[in-house]
Amino acid sequence: MDVLGGTEISQLRIAQAVEGSSRSYGSGAIIAWILTRMNVDWRQRSQQGASFETLLSEAVNFKPQDASTLAQASLDQFNFKELLSEAEKWKSTLPPEITMADFYLKGKVRLVINIPTVKGEGIRFTGRGAGLPSEPEKGITIFLTSQSFSFDYRQISLLAENRPYMLNSTKAKQYKHYEVTIMLDELPQITGFESGEPQIQWLDGGTIEGGVKLKVERAATLDITQDSVTVHITPQ
Repeated sequence: MDVLGGTEISQLRIAQAVEGSSRSYGSGAIIAWILTRMNVDWRQRSQQGASFETLLSEAVNFKPQDASTLAQASLDQFNFKELLSEAEKWKSTLPPEITMADFYLKGKVRLVINIPTVKGEGIRFTGRGAGLPSEPEKGITIFLTSQSFSFDYRQISLLAENRPYMLNSTKAKQYKHYEVTIMLDELPQITGFESGEPQIQWLDGGTIEGGVKLKVERAATLDITQDSVTVHITPQ
């Protein structure tokens, strides 16, 4: 690792002063450091008004008017057109982008489970299916086809078979929050509502092979509408 000596630090300070306060720690100081490493005496010419970009161009024998020619030569050298063609072919093999609208069309009723975790903990989800990040920057992943999906976390257990689901994770100050959404064809059967420990079940054709079983043995609240059931797990 290179370490700046006292002389180089002084030279950088000169460069910063010449470039002005708006670029004190910007490109001017960086170029000055590069020129110093190249044993280029840049200080006098800089003080005479030469820009650091000009000094660096001269040091590496770069002429701006040759930029387009050099760029084309680089494209030719690395077979850019061929690489671009291969990238386009690879892109065409990718599945179409999955949107939340696609997901919501997979059923008539949304079962949503909001789960706050204890600080420092996460939930281990187990599933088999084809999932793609829909909005990676927001932590959302959608599984339009899923053979199975389950988790068991602090008195909350879920098993879903052959149902599309969506995972959304966000971070709060004290805990990480997970939102699990599963699409159903009709409202599920709910028991234990009064005790605040709901058990929710929806079976397709009377079997779990196409349904969902959710068991909550801790404090929770429910919001129910004609096309959604939302389970809010109370933080511990």
